[in-house]
Amino acid sequence: MLRVIALAALSALAAGCTVKDSCAGDTVLVSLTLDAAAAQADELVIDVALDGAAPLESSLAHTPGAAAGNVVIKFPAGYPKGHTVAVTVIARAAGADVGQAGVSVTLSDSCEAIALSVAASGGGDDLSTAADDLSAPPDLTPPADLAHCVPTTENCFNGIDDDCDGHIDCDDPDCPASVAVCVPAVTSPFVVGTTLNPISLCPTSYSSLEVINSGLTAAANCSSGCTCGVTCFTQLYRFNNASDCSTDNENQFAIVNTSSCASWSTWNNSLDVHMLFSPTQCSQGGTPVLPTVSWGSSSRVCSTTQTGGGCTAGNICVPATPGPKCEVASGSHSCDTGYNAVAGPWYLNYSDTRQCSCSCGAPAGNCGSNVTLYTDSNCTSGATAFAANAQNNIFCPAGGPFSSGKIAITPPTCGGPTYNPETGSLTPTNLQTLCCTP
Repeated sequence: MLRVIALAALSALAAGCTVKDSCAGDTVLVSLTLDAAAAQADELVIDVALDGAAPLESSLAHTPGAAAGNVVIKFPAGYPKGHTVAVTVIARAAGADVGQAGVSVTLSDSCEAIALSVAASGGGDDLSTAADDLSAPPDLTPPADLAHCVPTTENCFNGIDDDCDGHIDCDDPDCPASVAVCVPAVTSPFVVGTTLNPISLCPTSYSSLEVINSGLTAAANCSSGCTCGVTCFTQLYRFNNASDCSTDNENQFAIVNTSSCASWSTWNNSLDVHMLFSPTQCSQGGTPVLPTVSWGSSSRVCSTTQTGGGCTAGNICVPATPGPKCEVASGSHSCDTGYNAVAGPWYLNYSDTRQCSCSCGAPAGNCGSNVTLYTDSNCTSGATAFAANAQNNIFCPAGGPFSSGKIAITPPTCGGPTYNPETGSLTPTNLQTLCCTP
């Protein structure tokens, strides 16, 4: 809200008083004429408002029957040139309204003289203000006189002339550009804000909304994280008798998959077998890594709810910032007058449903192994070697009894993994509209 600094020296209306047609310096002279009904008033209530703020009210005794006179409005704290003053006069008789009128003028010179006709119908120069708004505001009872302004420290964002110097907020010398600046007014759902580096802290009187982003990108498909390999198995078995050797009727005895010496209890006959298992497919290992997501541009948006007056029409006073003067809103909106859209689009987050997979081909070559059996338990005596290079290769040699053995395996090779086409999508979410002053 705005407040007039001084409302003093209301000249009396009296029957036969000559109406002046000129004003004294730094004053507003209101020349009143009252119709027959309004002239019967015993009191005139004078409301004065500056730049659309709540009116300040004073009352003046009136002699019933007087139909003309002057009201002089003074501004001891400084004539508000360039500002708009609205004057409303209500004529009352025994507490009842018998006429009213209003007039508004922008102070372009060092003084102003205006005429106002008060009629029982509320005619004259109508301010187009609702009748209940022209009633005495409850916070101005008893009638307030601006000459009673009590100076305090100026608050640059409350619309009040706290220090009683005739200036409010951005118009006050106590609110320099390093503290308060005028920006175009914003409409809902926009809030006043500024943009800074994402790692910066918001300036004083501003709080962080979010980090907004634009230009979401990621590589087209996975290309890392997977491996391909193959494992060969050579198993040792024993048979109950020689005839079982040809029928695959074996009992598993031991499994050895390294070249280390393995020992066991001595066989009770001279028959043995080694069997080679050769995989037909390389096994896939690891996990495919999704391509990294990145934004082309990011900014921290800081906003403020502190706004005041003292600016030209269509502007508001806000705390100064090191960044641009902006407005921001969630969703898609047209910028307010005075702001231009900042190229984006801008988002808060993204949704990532992407998935990718990989696969492996057949191995190049077969598993090969050399099996050596020994008659002692530590792989040093009575060695008998066998070469195995086919699946389920059964061999029943005479010899033994064997008590230990070694297996040396030569695996086939596998090529690199194949990365399959990616499924799902990467989508920006929480659209934001960012507009800044040119």
